[in-house]
Amino acid sequence: MVCHQGGVSRFDGQSCHTTGCGISHQDRTGVFWFATRNGLSRYDGTVWRTYHQEDGLLDNRVPSIIQDKKGAYWIGTGSSATVFRLDALDLDNVTCGETVTVEVQPPTGRPQYTDLEGNPVYIVKLDGNTPSKQDFEDFIAFAQAYDSSEGDDRYNFLADTDQNETVEFADFIRFGQAYEREAVAINGHPIVAGRTVE
Repeated sequence: MVCHQGGVSRFDGQSCHTTGCGISHQDRTGVFWFATRNGLSRYDGTVWRTYHQEDGLLDNRVPSIIQDKKGAYWIGTGSSATVFRLDALDLDNVTCGETVTVEVQPPTGRPQYTDLEGNPVYIVKLDGNTPSKQDFEDFIAFAQAYDSSEGDDRYNFLADTDQNETVEFADFIRFGQAYEREAVAINGHPIVAGRTVE
């Protein structure tokens, strides 16, 4: 099932022209994008279209897609540590812009979540119903860890926003300022169902 502005539509793997519909992204206009092992699929609530190398993609294997703050789409490639900008598309072809080679480092230390603007998001309950949004579940988990220090049974390092090994009032202020934010990245990696993209 895919939710979109026009309602809810049912789809199967054939809609993406692949058995590996993977990372999905809904852009600011409500269009869904599916990064797959066999092209980039686009679904606007009515029409499916999958783009391949013959349509202008640099690679048929598309492990990831994300929209930046300026609205541009950046697409990963399966053959190397390269991402490229999607400049334009129509129903028949795509035009690729800038190509960037990136060195992906695995996340280390405390996971750092950010929203679309790069502001911090404090996900305290990772196994919650909304794993990418800072909401009431996270508030309860934060409250349970409040006034605790590393070594205490109640201590939750995700609630320790300044990483000083104590969950205190300063952490509460930072947490409160970010309340209701939606996380789109963790340590620089896009989020998929609350997990980072490797």
